[in-house]
Amino acid sequence: MFENKNKTNKQEPISDNLIIKKMRLIRGMSRNEAALIFSYSRSSIERIENGRSQLTKDKIQKFVEGYGFKMQEFINLKLGKSSDTIVPENPVK
Repeated sequence: MFENKNKTNKQEPISDNLIIKKMRLIRGMSRNEAALIFSYSRSSIERIENGRSQLTKDKIQKFVEGYGFKMQEFINLKLGKSSDTIVPENPVK
């Protein structure tokens, strides 16, 4: 009956931290494997993915490239676009 006039069809962007985690999962990697690639501890990867660690643009770029994605793919994931067609390249080691 009543319409919510404040409601929009726009989807809120997903946090950078969750996209970092999603990219790792798309790659089928454990946190331990990610830690080896990025020279971080497993707990550092966990803190980054859970939003308890600061993410700079440089860090985001490092994760995007390390997981074998392109920045546009990161942005698409952030905007909630399907990742079904994303086939990551080999990670940078």
